[in-house]
Amino acid sequence: MLAATHDPKERIIYIDAIQQLGVAYHFEEEIEAILQQFYDKYSESHCVYKDDLPYVALRFRILRQHGFFVSSGKMLLVEFIYILRGFLDVDNRTLIRGTG
Repeated sequence: MLAATHDPKERIIYIDAIQQLGVAYHFEEEIEAILQQFYDKYSESHCVYKDDLPYVALRFRILRQHGFFVSSGKMLLVEFIYILRGFLDVDNRTLIRGTG
């Protein structure tokens, strides 16, 4: 059931939804296998969707909940700063256009 998509972002979102519905215990082995594969393939040095702050936070939470080591240190902080700078640049451009 969880193998329906190969997109890592969609898989993490799908796992989160299953957990929130309270039926994740039916798919424990499949979820663990997917997360192990995800963890092995998409380590911190090879971050996909790093511009998507909700996804970065969801990825961090899901992996931590399942016992995987995900650094809350420098790499995560760098990703958040990078994303926030993008948001701030957009907000500043909007403010400048709005006043001009």
